[in-house]
Amino acid sequence: MLGMDIYTETRVELSRNSTSTFSLNGKTVPLSDRAETVLRLLSSAAGYHGTFRIETRNSFPTGAGMASSASGIAALTMATYHALRAHSAREVREGERERELGAHSAREVREEGASQTRVREGREGERERDREPPFSLPLAVLSGIARRGSGSAARSLLGGCVLLDTPAQWGEEAEAAVQSGIPECLRGEALGAYVADTVTRGDRLIDMVVYIAVVSSSEKKVGSTKGMQISKASCPFMSGRVCTTVPVHMQMARRALSSTPVDYPSLFDVTMMDSDSLHLMCASSVPRIDYMTPVSWSIVSAIRDINAKHGKTVVGYSFDAGANPFVFTTKAHAPEVKAVLEEFVAEGKASSLYETGVSVSGPIVLAEEGSRRG
Repeated sequence: MLGMDIYTETRVELSRNSTSTFSLNGKTVPLSDRAETVLRLLSSAAGYHGTFRIETRNSFPTGAGMASSASGIAALTMATYHALRAHSAREVREGERERELGAHSAREVREEGASQTRVREGREGERERDREPPFSLPLAVLSGIARRGSGSAARSLLGGCVLLDTPAQWGEEAEAAVQSGIPECLRGEALGAYVADTVTRGDRLIDMVVYIAVVSSSEKKVGSTKGMQISKASCPFMSGRVCTTVPVHMQMARRALSSTPVDYPSLFDVTMMDSDSLHLMCASSVPRIDYMTPVSWSIVSAIRDINAKHGKTVVGYSFDAGANPFVFTTKAHAPEVKAVLEEFVAEGKASSLYETGVSVSGPIVLAEEGSRRG
């Protein structure tokens, strides 16, 4: 089966219930602590004291190493944000209507939480409205809020190829801009500790094709956070990977991305190197963590065979904390790569294959009232 659309779709509505409710793929489940944190931060910024009704649907397996937590938290962040903005805007409009009934010449300022509206009478009797957004947060702050739910979600709010780093790495001007955008009520939440920014626009990567082979749709036994905690406590290579390997790989990737045209062979090479390094770290932890399966390794071998056949790197792979490979290639080699991956589906070694590309704009707005696709 070939899936062409891989996404999380989340709808958020404000509720009068005593507690928030959450459904995932039609099944009511408890809200995670991290999701609760995202809701708390956004509610605080908006001055909202109610609850939420949340419905989320994934078009791909959940908890199987396919970044469902990043996609889910990103969609939740944006859907909740826009639901709160719509609510705040309605309150402003209602206040304006009330004032219009009795105001002939007035200048009023109404403040409620983050909302602010000004109505004034001009000399010619024409009212001018200077309306600021009732509730507004810059994307950098929304990204920081999403990071409190999932580190990878901070990157998922932006399009293209995105880097998450400390503010100092982006320069003093960028750091000051992030800090100035954080509301006073959220100053103690460390939202600016890391900042996500696009290093390569999505329209520069339109030649890239991404395949995701679903080797296992089961929820993994060791979650990403738990696995990282195990590796941090027991893997002898952890500090070397964090302090040396990852920074070097990031520099190599940025060089490949900044080339004109994009240096896809180098990009694919460093992507595979980093994936191998991650899973070596997992295998060297105590207890050992094996996210990849024999089928996963078979796909790795198939990809290496394609590259060997061409005498250069035309396809790359990356495994998150799971068995399912993300396979990267270019449009010129996509038919060949797709045919090889489809063989795994035909043989029953993979249940499905998704084909996608690089996001240009981040989450997509589906409706005014708080439905977002990430």
